[in-house]
Amino acid sequence: MTALPVTRPPAGPPRQPRWSTFWHSPGIRKLRRNRLAMTGLFIMVLFGLVALFAPLLARPSGDCLRDLNMNSARQIYNPLGGAFWRGILRPPKSCYAVERPNFSQRPTPAREVTETFAPFGLVGGYNIYYGLIWGTRTALKLSFIIVGITVLIGVIVGAISGFYGGWIDNLIQRFIDVIFAMPGLVLTIVILTIMRRKLPGMDPT
Repeated sequence: MTALPVTRPPAGPPRQPRWSTFWHSPGIRKLRRNRLAMTGLFIMVLFGLVALFAPLLARPSGDCLRDLNMNSARQIYNPLGGAFWRGILRPPKSCYAVERPNFSQRPTPAREVTETFAPFGLVGGYNIYYGLIWGTRTALKLSFIIVGITVLIGVIVGAISGFYGGWIDNLIQRFIDVIFAMPGLVLTIVILTIMRRKLPGMDPT
């Protein structure tokens, strides 16, 4: 009695790693074909990296250097030191103050600046480069706060509008149409005019 040959199913294609599957997924392929989307993604990633590594791109000085317990600004490049991680993750408020190497009131071009690294020069004694680099962190924080508040208000208003419907829904929709019809700058001026006595420094008197 002869044994029948064992037939095995044909081997399928080799399994690809997950990152390769993600990279070649339909959504990512569509994103990669859109040059404007890829440009925006590149700018967003670059902005985030500048904000994250601000202490390395614009070295701390003055009060920031003191609050980080550093004797030299070069210590910020040592990942084994505590100042490196504190500067990256939780820098003191003094680090956000724009560096001011001198008090000259005239604009100083970069080639004449010898006190610090200022490739964009000085205006009123302030280092423009330092302000731009550290300002990315402030802008990023404000953007997250504003988006979070907008999403929260939108969810609450949308839930109320969808739950009750009728005239309440129409009233909310007409109010939103009025807001969308106003230019952003005009709306900002109106809000600041209403709240100027509640915000510090906004009261002209």
